Amino acid sequence: MVIKNKGFTLVELVIVIAIIVILTGTGIASYNTQQNQQRSDSEVKKYRDVLELARRKAIGGEGVDHCQSMGVNEIAGYRVGLLSTDTHSYIMEIHCKDSTSPDRYSTLQTFTVDPNIEITSVPPVEFKTVSGEIVVTPAVTPDIVVPILNTSSNKITCISVNLVGVIDEYSSTNLACPTPTP
Repeated sequence: MVIKNKGFTLVELVIVIAIIVILTGTGIASYNTQQNQQRSDSEVKKYRDVLELARRKAIGGEGVDHCQSMGVNEIAGYRVGLLSTDTHSYIMEIHCKDSTSPDRYSTLQTFTVDPNIEITSVPPVEFKTVSGEIVVTPAVTPDIVVPILNTSSNKITCISVNLVGVIDEYSSTNLACPTPTP
């Protein structure tokens, strides 16, 4: 009588383990890419939300008490810009002024971005309260475009703010932010 061994051969086990390793490696790479994209999207949303907040505060004329605590009677607006030349930090400031003192800016909050995300240096975006209208300064270009680069994936997202304060967001594939067409 012949007895058959029930079980798997070494070759079958090696093939199954190799397939599991390949699938696991692919899954981990996809997971890391997805996590990286989510961090990038989160930073873009946070920057856009800060711009929206500055715009709303300027429209509402909020912050007079803050200006008065600095010895200035009038709020001129809010601005958002990079903290010096650091591409990983930006600030929101209040702009206070009156006829008897020079313009003063006071930092309200500092924001730090993920180390894999860079915000390219651009002029600060300032939302001013002028006769109830919002304007973006400097008014030398039709739009201010803020490039936000994910250095891990080399994907760039562009946030533009036009002269009337409308904030828009779009992606670019060539590591540059083209000026949006009106």
